[in-house]
Amino acid sequence: MRYLITLCLCGLFCFSAFGQFIEEEAKPKEKKRKKIKKVEKEEKDEEIPSTLLDRLYFGGWFNIQFGNVTVIGLSPVVGYRLTPQYMLGVGLTYEYYKDRRFTNGVDVLGYQLFSRYYFTPGIFVHGEYNAISYKKQTASIPEDRQWFYSPLVGGGYFASFGGSRAGLNLTVLYNLNHDINNFRYPNPFIFRIEWVF
Repeated sequence: MRYLITLCLCGLFCFSAFGQFIEEEAKPKEKKRKKIKKVEKEEKDEEIPSTLLDRLYFGGWFNIQFGNVTVIGLSPVVGYRLTPQYMLGVGLTYEYYKDRRFTNGVDVLGYQLFSRYYFTPGIFVHGEYNAISYKKQTASIPEDRQWFYSPLVGGGYFASFGGSRAGLNLTVLYNLNHDINNFRYPNPFIFRIEWVF
């Protein structure tokens, strides 16, 4: 009987000691988890820009071509970062286009609405709705202004200038509404180099 009582008391002390050991071990783990969550929250807060100016994205591209066909154009864009990875934006386009076969140059006007998602800080997918208008001219008769609408999809790479927000977007797009009569996009593939700041 004494043996049984001694065994029960030893077992009771062992279980209570073991229970205290786990409790003590759990407290540092719980503190460590809380600390990790706090650090993750701080990092996440740092990634999301807080002010409107920090969320805005400015950029654009220009094009110049000389020869039988002369093209001089400018396309500024403004974007807004909804999240660190997702951006929406708008842009305007102006180009002067002159083909030597015709007497007058043509003013090309347009706009674009775009959406961009960054998988990593450098790689993104891009979707855009692009609209341009110009007065189509034949050898002697100018025609009314015509609109061409182009949904563009593709992706690209952002090359940062030393870790700052400024850099270059290298983008390849495909015109889903390719039309050989659209002189602005005679090829379904569009390659862009865009300045960003």
